[in-house]
Amino acid sequence: MSEEEKVINEEVINEEKENSKDKAEKSKSALKREARKVAAKKDKRKKAFGKVIETVIGLVIAGLFIAAIIMGIYTSATKVSPDNQYSFGLTEEGFVEKADISKVKDLGMESLVIMKGDVDYTDEQVDTDITNALSNHATPNSDPSLEIQDGDEVNIDFVGYIDGEAFEGGDSQGQGYTLTIGSHSFIDDFEEQLIGYHPGDNVTVEVTFPEDYQNDPTKAGQDATFEVTVNSITTEPELNDEFVKTYYGDYASTPDELRDYFREKGYDANLTEYIENYISDNASVKKIPHAYYKNVASMLYFAQQQNYETMNSYYQYLYGYAPYSDFFSFVGMDENAFQKDLKEKAKAAVAEELTYEQIFKKNNLTVSEETYNNVLSQAGTDGEATFGKPYLMQMAIKDEVVKFLKDAVTVQ
Repeated sequence: MSEEEKVINEEVINEEKENSKDKAEKSKSALKREARKVAAKKDKRKKAFGKVIETVIGLVIAGLFIAAIIMGIYTSATKVSPDNQYSFGLTEEGFVEKADISKVKDLGMESLVIMKGDVDYTDEQVDTDITNALSNHATPNSDPSLEIQDGDEVNIDFVGYIDGEAFEGGDSQGQGYTLTIGSHSFIDDFEEQLIGYHPGDNVTVEVTFPEDYQNDPTKAGQDATFEVTVNSITTEPELNDEFVKTYYGDYASTPDELRDYFREKGYDANLTEYIENYISDNASVKKIPHAYYKNVASMLYFAQQQNYETMNSYYQYLYGYAPYSDFFSFVGMDENAFQKDLKEKAKAAVAEELTYEQIFKKNNLTVSEETYNNVLSQAGTDGEATFGKPYLMQMAIKDEVVKFLKDAVTVQ
């Protein structure tokens, strides 16, 4: 090969090397560009995904916020407040407005069988009634032949002395004071020292105030003397014809007839209670008018609030303090729990009322003038003004249903 050819070959080889080098460099640049493109796409996707997440989170937060607002509005709208619109949602006949009686469960009360033992009135219960009747008509007796015994109720006058001086309070309540012997309402051993004495007797009672006497610490541990006059002993009348005719002449004239009267009255009360409890325990309705149900809940709330205020006032008057700091401490639950409990009781009450209405209509019953007047008399002279006639008619409907069922059920 000539020198000229060798030179040409070297130039060709060098040119190919350069071309290969350029291609390699170009390939590296291309790869870098591609890598940058891929990275840019990933970053773009990442940012886009981030925006999606942010949007979703924003929507969730917004949804929760809106839900909280809606729940607040719902809670406020469904929250029960105390009220006493007794006749709200009732017709003049005492029926619940817009109530679908076909949705009320038929308890089949007309064919109910009751065991006699569940409603019977026992001899022991009759004896208790007789004892109470005699006790209710007991009167103070100043017969000097009577003798004070443990458990007797006596009427006395007394004055208390310490070191020969009448002390303040020793006679402030000591005129015509009624005391039950054995009640331990006086200082220890005071009552016991009266046993055996008679009306008209003057008795000197010697006692020692307790070391921890809280009513008046200045008297704690001191000896005291009480000069006591026995005025009378409360005695019960004898159970005889005269007693029966005097106090129960409209129902009986002899002790045996009085016992029969108490037995029949007790049986009737037991049967009434059984029927009412059966309806209360089994009443069920698939659909109730919402406005009426909410008003019943409001009335239940009102009644509870009245009980709370009465109890606090009673304690404040007697003991100088109110036992309950607020209404919810009285009912023993917080407001949410109370509202839930209130609504459950209201639903049960409405179901019970609609069950009475269903039985009333099913058996074509009517409210008699006598029944309504009895309800009206129980409601007081301002009954219709306070409760409204629809509410009183609803009460009369219940009485008519119970009266009907007492004849319809079977007791065996």
